[in-house]
Amino acid sequence: MIKGYLRHFICFSILVISAISTASGQKDTHVVEQGETLYRIARTNNLTVEQLLAANPNITPETLKAGDVLKIPSKTSYNNTVSQKTTKSNPATVATTPSIAVILPFSATGIEGARSLEFYRGFLMGAEKFSKANKPCRIFAYEEGNSETSLSQIIEDMRRNNVQAFIGPVYPNHLKQLADFARSNKTRMVVPFYSRAEQVNTNPYVYLLNTPSKFEQIHMSDLFVCTFKKTTVALMRFTNGDEYVFFSFLKNRLLALGYPVTEFRAEASTTQMLAACKGDAGVVIVPDDSKASSQAAALKAVASIKAANPGQSVSLVGYPSWFEQEKLIPQMNACNTYLFTSNFYNKYDAATSQFEADYAAWFHAKTQNISPRMGLLGYDAAQHLLTGINKWGNDFSTQSSGAKMLQSELRFERTEDEGGLVNSSMFFIHYKPDQTIDKISAPKK
Repeated sequence: MIKGYLRHFICFSILVISAISTASGQKDTHVVEQGETLYRIARTNNLTVEQLLAANPNITPETLKAGDVLKIPSKTSYNNTVSQKTTKSNPATVATTPSIAVILPFSATGIEGARSLEFYRGFLMGAEKFSKANKPCRIFAYEEGNSETSLSQIIEDMRRNNVQAFIGPVYPNHLKQLADFARSNKTRMVVPFYSRAEQVNTNPYVYLLNTPSKFEQIHMSDLFVCTFKKTTVALMRFTNGDEYVFFSFLKNRLLALGYPVTEFRAEASTTQMLAACKGDAGVVIVPDDSKASSQAAALKAVASIKAANPGQSVSLVGYPSWFEQEKLIPQMNACNTYLFTSNFYNKYDAATSQFEADYAAWFHAKTQNISPRMGLLGYDAAQHLLTGINKWGNDFSTQSSGAKMLQSELRFERTEDEGGLVNSSMFFIHYKPDQTIDKISAPKK
């Protein structure tokens, strides 16, 4: 058992060469491509959406369309130490062994302690995997006390050991103190479980593994328009649908992009559904509710449409909670179903099965049956951070690490030009009529 204030380091070993970043020349205009959003264009050009709109007063998110020419205002890039623009590593730079700290309530009772301990164990397994192909790194672990405990001793120890990144905290009352240290010490702060850390809006060193809902909506709609090109979209409305916010966001974006959009009520007759589900390029049905009862109703609706009109190509889009209904997998296959998710536990994947076997052997315990799996999240976080720092040095921020992950596709985007980063992992799991499944990711920006 891990108790009290703890420091633990593992001499896995890597060589990191710091990179020097330079800002590239900025273009004056941008021609909007199919499926692009103001958010994406702003991020690509190191701008906020507000700055982009101010330079283009005749454009709104609702009227933006392919072919529009946007003025790109000049913008001085933020501090190079966290810049999105990077060059090749400088061989003359003094190499250092990377140090990563983990600050979590390992000994807490209940869900906080159990999840923190499993995450850390997975992180150690990821570090061990990384070390087999690279050189030593140091991992420090610190017990995060209750919300009234000062972190000054932990902060001083991290400063003395030159940690390049730390994971934590769990308790919201510790966010400000640790975020202030991250800024002053230019150290990455990766918040593992909490999505409402306001510091991410203003502190370029704060990373959120758990994506805030407003960014999830953007990532989900990005994935949708990249996957379904000009398909007729039939929106299925339930009474008090629990996905109404995303549903409305997607509807407005599709209309702005010129998609054929129709609607029908969940209780509609087959004749009424058929009238809404017409399209030469196929039809995608999107419900506004993610509950299990709505999943069953949506699958029944698609089956009815297919039976009444076998020649019509129909697909169904659903939500992460639908993974829980494993008994419905045959029906999801039959209905050509796509489920949004930012993480996917595939128990049939050989690497995932090996991870769980190794976890049981290392720690004499099984991983918790929750989503996301904490051990896998810790493993993926270690792979992303260690591989990324190894490849990009101190400039590692939004780049793809290129690491092989087991549950997610960790990659990060900035919230604002002077803000922190949020995890932009989002993909479809496609249950195909041939009884197989595919993983479909949005193109890397």
